Amino acid sequence: MSRPHITPSALVSITASVASRAAKKLDADPRVAEGWEWRAGAVSTGAETVSFTAQIAAASDIQCTCLLSPRCFHVLAVVSVLPLIAEGSALDGEAPDGDAPDGDTAPGDAQRARLSSARSAAPGGSSDAQRTTPDDAADDARLSPAQRAAAAEAWRCGEVVLEVGLAQMGTLRLGELLRTAHACRLAGLVRLESAVLAVFEAARDLRERRPTFRLGEASAQLAELLLIADRLRAGDTSFIGAARRRYSPRSGLKLMGIASSPVLKKGYAGVVSYFTDGRRVYSAQEVLPGDIERARDAYGAQLRFGEVSLTHRQAVKRGLLFLRAEVSDDGRLGAGKNVVCSATAHDASLMAPLFDVPLTDQLARADRHEDSRLIFLRGIIALSDERFWLVRGEGLIPLVIAVDDLRFAARDNLTRLAEHAPPLELCLRLHESGAALEPIALRFTPATDEGAHAPSATPDSGEPNVQQPDDLGWLSLDYDRIGKAQIPQDHAQERTNPELPSGASPPAWAPHAIPALFVPLRRRAERMTLAGARSLPTAAMSEVLREAARLERAMAPSAARVLTQLTSRTGPARAWLALHVYLAAAERTLLRASW
Repeated sequence: MSRPHITPSALVSITASVASRAAKKLDADPRVAEGWEWRAGAVSTGAETVSFTAQIAAASDIQCTCLLSPRCFHVLAVVSVLPLIAEGSALDGEAPDGDAPDGDTAPGDAQRARLSSARSAAPGGSSDAQRTTPDDAADDARLSPAQRAAAAEAWRCGEVVLEVGLAQMGTLRLGELLRTAHACRLAGLVRLESAVLAVFEAARDLRERRPTFRLGEASAQLAELLLIADRLRAGDTSFIGAARRRYSPRSGLKLMGIASSPVLKKGYAGVVSYFTDGRRVYSAQEVLPGDIERARDAYGAQLRFGEVSLTHRQAVKRGLLFLRAEVSDDGRLGAGKNVVCSATAHDASLMAPLFDVPLTDQLARADRHEDSRLIFLRGIIALSDERFWLVRGEGLIPLVIAVDDLRFAARDNLTRLAEHAPPLELCLRLHESGAALEPIALRFTPATDEGAHAPSATPDSGEPNVQQPDDLGWLSLDYDRIGKAQIPQDHAQERTNPELPSGASPPAWAPHAIPALFVPLRRRAERMTLAGARSLPTAAMSEVLREAARLERAMAPSAARVLTQLTSRTGPARAWLALHVYLAAAERTLLRASW
């Protein structure tokens, strides 16, 4: 049975009204409501019954039969295990940008820190990523007193988390995080609200021992909160964010479909489809509250542009000619009533210019979150040490599957491609770590031999292994299942020992692995996230200084400096943030060295 979603404002209202005695009782058993009897619209506790609406947007949407309702332990226990949903995003098909999972960036698990978009915005730099601002901010380019106050409150919340640690975040402290997120929402600080909610969800996952909790992700989310709050306190309006994109009219826009990719995060699921005019990348997505089943089925959902209605599957296998389009600054295609569009034949030649851009230029563009962070490369797929790699000459790029689930075709497709190693043209997305790529589309490289090509299939079939109309069409790696018969004839023979080509060897580390040099830094940063200041007692200071000395001897003076700063009892939050931002940038640089 699917449970109702609850908005942050409703959760704030309910949590704030409950007595501290009830909060302490819940802290003793945070998952008590999981053992109660759940049914449609109600939960039976045994002695009492909690009833609720399909979506809880206010405290009045949930009631209990006990005399203390709605300020009772039963209501608090129920809402504490409900998934969050963005305010006002239940039915409109696209949640506010600050809260919604943006398929154009990283579609992985919930609100993983967008630290990659802010790395260059560490003290001394700035980021162009997601710099859309509300109208009022754009007009006077200054923060209001309410916005500055909300940013200061968010910074203080981040300091509290680092002081006590995520493991000690009980009901009352979680309530403070929610109230801070609500204050950010009222002040129009969209990105900061999203960052605070991400930390709240991470703390709740840890508290309830959910398997979705990842310490590394939680640490990055806390760093994002502190970074955005710090930049806003300094008056940087580029970190405000926007609740809705602004669209501008375009005429005479000819696009071809590239591929579709699933979008999946806590509470949201759907699909994002990519298009190009040969110069830049455009996207259209449908993301609604849902789970992985919805992300799987969304490939067949309708995508409307004016009078044209195609499924995502059909749209990415055809061309689109817009007499009038609505396009946002980041390339999102609107579906307003003024849009005039017609479907045309698929023109694969529009993709060719995208492969002529040097990798360094493409990476720089993706780091700025331009062109949906897509990268276009040629190479072959290899499998080594149970990891997938893109081989380009002697260069190796680690690959990460965005949604690694058997209900999607990506893992099977990559395994088959590694077994046969046909030359490919690939569309990939920069992983949020900045140190790996996520393959989302491919086509077999056209061969000079007329017989060496992939056979076609019926383009509008409802089967998940549908292929494009043209013989050498583009395949959506997650949705289109590649059969053996589709492998070019020159590579149809399966290799019994798939391995990396001669001369190419994987680096000593892979995505999410850490160069040994930085293990002490990562360990200290994550321990502080989990256990707070007590993870660094006075007795541990000498060990920290020894670790810093080893970094100095290894010719990493900046690493030694940020680690030493943790020993200072003044400004621990700023010292921890500097350490985390340094780690993100240094690891990304080293991991890209083998590309």
